[in-house]
Amino acid sequence: MATNWKIIVPIGVLALVIAAMITMRLSDNPQKLAEPTPIKQDPAVNPSATKSPIAPLIQVPAATGNVDDVVNALFTDSSDEISQITQAMDDDVVLVGMDSQTIGDLGQSYNENDF
Repeated sequence: MATNWKIIVPIGVLALVIAAMITMRLSDNPQKLAEPTPIKQDPAVNPSATKSPIAPLIQVPAATGNVDDVVNALFTDSSDEISQITQAMDDDVVLVGMDSQTIGDLGQSYNENDF
């Protein structure tokens, strides 16, 4: 019977702690759960929608139904992605160089002959 209490008591305490945390989160901001998040509307569909000051990261070309336009869009996307990957790799090379210099300086900071 004592071994059952060793299992039941911690599980009960854990359940009470979880229930208290959920109750506190719901009581802090109950309207946050009730209000739906606003949906951004496309200005072409709704002209009264405001434009955001941030330009979209992905610019989708207009659909023309021409196969050549689709292929050109794919080539443009792939070249943009390659340029982004190349830039990220160049940034990584710079960071590795800075880390290498810092590690080298750390190795020179301790000289056992100074003591």
